[in-house]
Amino acid sequence: MKDKKAGGAGFWRLEEELPWLTKNSVEFIKKYMSKEHMVLEFGAGASTVFFSKYARKVYSFESGGYSTRKGNLDRSLDWFKQLSVKFKNSGVDNVELYLLQGYPNSEVLYDRLISSFTDSFFDWVLVDGANRNLCIDKTRSKLKPGGCMIIDNYTHECPPRFLTDVKLHREKEYCVEVIKELLSEWEEFVFDEPGWAGSGTIIFKKP
Repeated sequence: MKDKKAGGAGFWRLEEELPWLTKNSVEFIKKYMSKEHMVLEFGAGASTVFFSKYARKVYSFESGGYSTRKGNLDRSLDWFKQLSVKFKNSGVDNVELYLLQGYPNSEVLYDRLISSFTDSFFDWVLVDGANRNLCIDKTRSKLKPGGCMIIDNYTHECPPRFLTDVKLHREKEYCVEVIKELLSEWEEFVFDEPGWAGSGTIIFKKP
């Protein structure tokens, strides 16, 4: 789940500085994240604030979701501005926050962005924004061995047009099916929670 609407659940989550992830997954992250770690996240929010306290540096990208609708993009922009103000007022200096929009060709933008990072650069990747399958696919090489990929709402439906590989293109595609294929050799930690949209949070550890 991600913090999109000012004044809604995402707002108070931001004030609490807790990721909008399942409770036990947050405890897992607290236990294993180090102040030497580098974090990449897609879908900025309270998780960004949280990671800034536990990691060395956070690269965070806020997007406009899966829609080209102006209202959706405007909400994303408003949320980005809220976060920017919070970081400025809090004196946070270890976060690089970006607004990543550009539909209908955003998959190209995402691909170029991810490719700009060197391999084995990050210790953690959070996928909780747009172009989820592409992010999962392309960031695998950017994680260090032993690094973790966090995927929230992991049964979230992802339209086939956002997939980058023809072999993964199916009539009806759910993120969890692509995850199992792309990360089949990785250690898996599942943190489900009753009532959680998309089942919960899943974390994969890279061999």
